[in-house]
Amino acid sequence: MDAFYLEIAMRVSGGAEGLEQYLDHVLEQLLVDDRATDPDYVASLADGRVEFALTVTAPDQGEALAEAIEIVHTALRAAEAEGPGWESRFQETQSLVRSAVA
Repeated sequence: MDAFYLEIAMRVSGGAEGLEQYLDHVLEQLLVDDRATDPDYVASLADGRVEFALTVTAPDQGEALAEAIEIVHTALRAAEAEGPGWESRFQETQSLVRSAVA
């Protein structure tokens, strides 16, 4: 098993009102997920771009990407209790995967 660093970027539709608070709840969910190491996010509230970054352990890049997408999706859904309807507003997913070992 190897460590992989991933960035998963998305665009949020429907405006930025409440986005930062919702993303903070998503980050809380990512921080308690043992499958993710050093999760974080950056967001441009003006244009609704959000990028999650995390490291996962997996046998290869494909498995790492699948694991990371599941982790982020789980966090988005878990944070729904804090702001119903948000998870459905995330679209246009893009990703980057690379070895976490420099």
